[in-house]
Amino acid sequence: MDISEYMLNPPKNIFEKLPNVNSTNQIYSEVLDKSRKLILEKIRNELERAKTKQTIDITNEHIRRFESAVKYLPESMKNALEIELQHCKGDIKRLIQYSELNLKDSSITEEIDKLNNCSFEYQNLQLIKSDFNKGKELASKRIVNIVVKIQHNLEKQNIIEALNINTKQN
Repeated sequence: MDISEYMLNPPKNIFEKLPNVNSTNQIYSEVLDKSRKLILEKIRNELERAKTKQTIDITNEHIRRFESAVKYLPESMKNALEIELQHCKGDIKRLIQYSELNLKDSSITEEIDKLNNCSFEYQNLQLIKSDFNKGKELASKRIVNIVVKIQHNLEKQNIIEALNINTKQN
């Protein structure tokens, strides 16, 4: 029987009647133990399924089914299972916190990756800037050399030589 049907056929009633016949025959005692184990197993399985949902509120159908079924059990079973429910809710809370931490960690990791990429791009820009500055410096020196040669040739009245300076440079 599914635990959702406990409302229609409460195990509590069965467990209250079986001890009366328990002393009559050993088979009844075995049936009682097997029934108890089977019911506990079904309800504990429902708790395990509840953990997969990772919510403790009303939206977790497995917790609702569990709470509904426990109402129809004998007091001793009910008390033990309610303690297990509290442990289950604690486990779910820890799973939720763990998931949230993983999410935060992944966000931090993404930010670190972005910072590393920016740092790498900045270093590349610094190298390009350094190469650009070297090229600019070489061009400036060459221009200064050409201007000096032109001025030198103009002072010597070598106008043709001054105009040809640029074509002689390689």
